[in-house]
Amino acid sequence: MDNYSQNSKGKYHVFLSFKREDTCLGFTDQLYAALVCKSIITFRDDEELARGEVISEKLLRAIVESLSAVVISPKTRLIFNSDARLEELYSTLNHFS
Repeated sequence: MDNYSQNSKGKYHVFLSFKREDTCLGFTDQLYAALVCKSIITFRDDEELARGEVISEKLLRAIVESLSAVVISPKTRLIFNSDARLEELYSTLNHFS
């Protein structure tokens, strides 16, 4: 992991995308803790986006400054049911494609 950390050019190794109300925070918290424990620099947005809210510049910048992304989605339904969530998903997919 040390070589990965030294060779990375992004501010974050991983951008962790999830919607608080639709995912088990226990899982998200455990994943985040495991990544950090392995010295993987991870961006996790602790601010919840409300329906209709515009995605923040901070979030867009974190996507661009990340080397990879993990999108956590429940199996039962699509979590990107707001314009801000769709923009976050689009920006993430666009950046990493």
